[in-house]
Amino acid sequence: VQEYNSLAYLHGSVGLRTYLCDSAEYKDFQVQKETSGVPMVDLVIDEFCNTNDPNWDIVSGTWTFGQSCSVHQSWAGAGGVMWLGNTHPASLQWTDYTVTVLLRAQSSCANFGVLVRAQSVSSTNDGGQQYYAGVYPTSGHYATVWGKMDNGWNNLGQSQSLTSSSEEWIKLSVKVEGTKISMWLTGMQTGQSTSVQEYNSLAYLHGSVGLRTYLCDSAEYKDFQVQKETSGVPMVDLVIDEFCNTNDPNWDIVSGTWTFGQSCSVHQSWAGAGGVMWLGNTHPASLQWTDYTVTVLLRAQSSCANFGVLVRAQSVSSTNDGGQQYYAGVYPTSGHYATVWGKMDNGWNNLGQSQSLTSSSEEWIKLSVKVEGTKISMWLTGMQTGQST
Repeated sequence: VQEYNSLAYLHGSVGLRTYLCDSAEYKDFQVQKETSGVPMVDLVIDEFCNTNDPNWDIVSGTWTFGQSCSVHQSWAGAGGVMWLGNTHPASLQWTDYTVTVLLRAQSSCANFGVLVRAQSVSSTNDGGQQYYAGVYPTSGHYATVWGKMDNGWNNLGQSQSLTSSSEEWIKLSVKVEGTKISMWLTGMQTGQSTSVQEYNSLAYLHGSVGLRTYLCDSAEYKDFQVQKETSGVPMVDLVIDEFCNTNDPNWDIVSGTWTFGQSCSVHQSWAGAGGVMWLGNTHPASLQWTDYTVTVLLRAQSSCANFGVLVRAQSVSSTNDGGQQYYAGVYPTSGHYATVWGKMDNGWNNLGQSQSLTSSSEEWIKLSVKVEGTKISMWLTGMQTGQST
């Protein structure tokens, strides 16, 4: 983690910036701040970017990893299953946790979703002992389905539906706590959500997690995460943008050529100096934000001097280095991404030395930037390698 401890700008909005880049790509943009409540710790994060993912035990079905950082299941049979129980046996003792994943089905599919509290699984449909929470696509909707498997199917309750197209990613959230299971859906383009469904008589009180499909020849998952409550400081979301909407109303484009919605990412393809978009005009309340953390996945697959994020942005300009803000970013070198950061006050002021992370141009890099009082911190994480600066 790099730190700089003498910030002059103590509040301001956020944005994205490129410098001499004809192909900069961003996705999974998030801004969070500390709050009261219950904090969470990650048990599993899998972006499915690795074509040979060692985390998963494939029990049945045809699972293909690494296509646009997702996993596809293309076997149309009953009960395509992969899980963590064999590869991570400690997960069999997990008790209370929350699973989130983005999913969609672009062709024929009866239902697909996640397994929780999985004590055993089987290549036989509905075999083993676990709970299943998923969705089935209907015309213009996704409807929920859930059940208990004990070498057979036991339905847990009625379904709810969410209006959606087959192209839209749906966020499925499933929480198990004691004898209760909860499930809800959120559309990543529309922002619409179902109400929370609950079932309060669980018999299995511990177990691993997995993915399951039923009669699906094209089920797709990405951004898989398992979290549990812990001690410490919790976070609340200020902004989450998956960049799935081709007409994204959140951003004010100041300079550059920004294209939204390509595989749920945003591309900047203008090779000039200072391609900028930010939230300061569209969300003026963000100009008063003080302490927060920004995370985003990024990569550059062709010529690019540097690209990254703006924080504490009080003003921006179509003129390179114009306005008043801080910039934290990366510049690609042969086999590496190196960090760069500076203060803009209608000109560039460098904040310090750079660090480098070994990476290929295909790999998504997670850039994390935290501003707190007069301090700014920055670090990089490779989504395939797991390495960090």
